[in-house]
Amino acid sequence: MASADLPFDPTLTGGAKASPAPSPVGVHVAAASPGAHGGSGGGGGAPSSADGGGVASNPSSGHARWLADVTLEARGAVADLLAAIDKAGGGGGGGGTAADGPSSGTGGGFGVFGGGGGGDAPSSSRASRSIRRLGTFSSSFAGSPPRSGSMARLGDVLSASGRSFHTSSASSPSARSANVLRAFVGTATMTLDKFRSAGGVKAILAPLRAHPAAAGVTDAACRVLLPLTIYDAATAGEVLAADGVGAILGSVAAAVGAAGTLAGSSGGVSATTSAIKAVRNLTQTAEHRAAIIDAGGIEGVVAAMGAFHADARLTSHGCLVLSNLAFGSADAKNRVGAAGGLNAIAAAMLEHRDFQPVAARGSLALRNLLFKADDNQDRAGVGAAPVIDALVAAIVTHGGGDREVAHQSCVALCNLSNVKEANRAPILAAGGVQAVLKLLAAHPESATVADDAVSILRNVAAAGEDAPLEVGRCGGVEAVVRAMKAFPAHGGVLEKGCAALRYLCFLPDNRDRVATAGGVDLLVAALGGPLSTPKAVESTLLALGNAIFGHARNQERAGMLGAVAATIGVANKHQGGAGVQEHGCRVLRALCEGSDANTAQAVFGGGVSLALGSMMAFPDDPSIAEQATALLLSVGLDPSRRQPLLEADAEGMVTKAMGAHPKHRGVQLQGEQLLGLLHGQAIEPIPGAGAPATL
Repeated sequence: MASADLPFDPTLTGGAKASPAPSPVGVHVAAASPGAHGGSGGGGGAPSSADGGGVASNPSSGHARWLADVTLEARGAVADLLAAIDKAGGGGGGGGTAADGPSSGTGGGFGVFGGGGGGDAPSSSRASRSIRRLGTFSSSFAGSPPRSGSMARLGDVLSASGRSFHTSSASSPSARSANVLRAFVGTATMTLDKFRSAGGVKAILAPLRAHPAAAGVTDAACRVLLPLTIYDAATAGEVLAADGVGAILGSVAAAVGAAGTLAGSSGGVSATTSAIKAVRNLTQTAEHRAAIIDAGGIEGVVAAMGAFHADARLTSHGCLVLSNLAFGSADAKNRVGAAGGLNAIAAAMLEHRDFQPVAARGSLALRNLLFKADDNQDRAGVGAAPVIDALVAAIVTHGGGDREVAHQSCVALCNLSNVKEANRAPILAAGGVQAVLKLLAAHPESATVADDAVSILRNVAAAGEDAPLEVGRCGGVEAVVRAMKAFPAHGGVLEKGCAALRYLCFLPDNRDRVATAGGVDLLVAALGGPLSTPKAVESTLLALGNAIFGHARNQERAGMLGAVAATIGVANKHQGGAGVQEHGCRVLRALCEGSDANTAQAVFGGGVSLALGSMMAFPDDPSIAEQATALLLSVGLDPSRRQPLLEADAEGMVTKAMGAHPKHRGVQLQGEQLLGLLHGQAIEPIPGAGAPATL
């Protein structure tokens, strides 16, 4: 089952339900909730404590004025709050210019670029609470010029705060940056247009560029970007236009470089996780994804997943970013593979196999990366990457309770093995057959699971001479038949089940298993059932032909169930399908050989007309000529059936076919024997005639 690329929503983080991402195939997935800080989507609340980005301690007496008390009143509230923001980021200093008019609060009017103000310094959380209260005035920003001017001043304050991080003598600029930047989460999300027009996005990026190696700054800035860009392509575009990706990736590179040091270990994981999530939110459009890739986003994420491989959350978000970046682009898929992305994803899935988000996002990423991607299918093959082991492990660990993980993993395995035959045997060797059989047993009511599992069994059964035997020993034949019985109207399960039985029935032992499991009944019923496409009919005919070859019990059972009439019926229905004509003649030939009852049904039911008509309709197809001639030969072995052949001018049609295909051994041998019979000559059966369709 090769399936189209399927990204999770670009903002998948693990909170509330979200709308599907705009893509050819949508998936309802969990999305970020911007309410509680420290959760998936960032937001307000208590600041993080990573690398100085947490709650700041009260400064020394020399910097005691870096925060001031703010008392809110209607017209002076914005000015006071902006001043408090400036104090948090500017580190104190002399008096400055008041923001948007005088303050009427008890703390006086505060300088926008670091003004004074007396009294003891309040805690940083008090400043954050004050900033979030700014959101209560957001409805006024659209109308009143003074309020709009205040929003413009907000941008100035952010810019000034960013500059002040360079020169501040305070002990923890990262802590102040965290308090300042996180304070805007609640406000900016409610007044986003004003925030953008005031230059807020560029202001947030300024400290990120100034301090790429400061984990606290990276964590704070990226956490603020999360709610600003969630489902908002315009803001994401502004971040990209300001080279925000470059700033974010610069911080990621710095964290990766310091990953092995004591300084890098303290806050690097948290900061890099926030950075990767920020990149994730920017993957909403093809244009944005291309910009991220051009900036080295793929290589940066892969490097981060390697440097911080022990962190399950970080690697899970890395998997999601790589999945989204690869969506719909052959070049991007190849770039991920060339950068070692397949290895990084598979390694994360194996190292954190019990962590569901890694399994879910990793299997999705591998599904996308392996779909119509020849180079990646080669990279993921034997000895190149632990991709197959990772996908099988995901099915084993999560398949019983999480059908989505099982589904994505199965589709990834199918994308890996549908075309590349060399990738089929490794799935068998990795325990893939046992894994999907357990999956089928765990979800007997799910048509999706049945479709996925049977698809893998079909691919593995075609892996070579030993594969049908191994799949049969594991119970694969019975599992396929059960799935087909459970979903008799599901076209996907039926078509793939028939294809699997075709390969499995190449071995006599598996034909016995089909007989015991009632598979012949299913195959005959399928011919007269919901199968509508020539491809589906071909698979069913091949399975039935292989199941009855050399197996008297299956041949007799099929004849009793009306297989002759069903085969003639579908062949007449799909007269334009060369494959249906060829395999229809093959099945009738197998049904007639050694069975007077089936031969009589074929003669009186239109079997001779089918054979002659197929040769007439496809005169240039040697395979049809061979199977049609062989069917006529099977009928002609009974002397009492030769007269209808002569009356239908079978001799003339076969002679013409032999002339059209002089170098085709099968056409020549079958034709010579039939012409000999029609002229009363004794013949010897052709060794191996009517053998099952080859793998």
